[in-house]
Amino acid sequence: MTVKIIITIVIFFIIIFFLTPLRYRESSYRMKLPKEFGYSEEISPEISTIIDMIWKKLPKGHIIYNPPSEMQIGVEERIEARIANRVSENLNRGLKGRGAPQSEEIKVSSRMSVHLDGGDAFNIKQLFTNEDQAIVGDYAQWEWDVVPLKSGIQKLNLCVDAIIETPNLSDRTYHVHVFERTINVRVNYAFQARSFFVRNWQFIITTLIAVAVAIIALLAYWAKQ
Repeated sequence: MTVKIIITIVIFFIIIFFLTPLRYRESSYRMKLPKEFGYSEEISPEISTIIDMIWKKLPKGHIIYNPPSEMQIGVEERIEARIANRVSENLNRGLKGRGAPQSEEIKVSSRMSVHLDGGDAFNIKQLFTNEDQAIVGDYAQWEWDVVPLKSGIQKLNLCVDAIIETPNLSDRTYHVHVFERTINVRVNYAFQARSFFVRNWQFIITTLIAVAVAIIALLAYWAKQ
């Protein structure tokens, strides 16, 4: 009886040894962080005054954007933003993302900069265009394919700058922040489980074999008693 107890304890610790490393590890995928949005250097009072004057004269336009209200880990979503000098029927026509379009009034300049950022919680791929664009025709458009990588409440920020030129002072342009919105991401456990198995399949199979061998050995020993 004592031998059976000892063998059972030994097998128990073997199983614990193999199963202890089996815990969820966050995805190793990381996006390359984009450059910091906007400019942070100090400007002279003269330029500041000129920018303020230009800013006050900027007309009001509209931005439409369509981030989904919730996203799932590992599921790619198309997010689009359009900026126009005025509201038109074409502004939300032909959007590919599943999110409901939202429209808001913002100040606009002849050139705008739109940036989507989510830190290391998202893999964000900007499509077709640069962050800075001139508004030509009905609107200017930005598109991203976005894959959430982490669960929990994660911030995805949509930031918009008006690009202001000061031709009488210098050839430089200045970014003035005009708009920002955030969305959240929810957990997709199926993707987490699938990703965990893909990353650890060799260890999982080895553990299952070791446990099976230990159980068979234990049953065979008890059968002989």
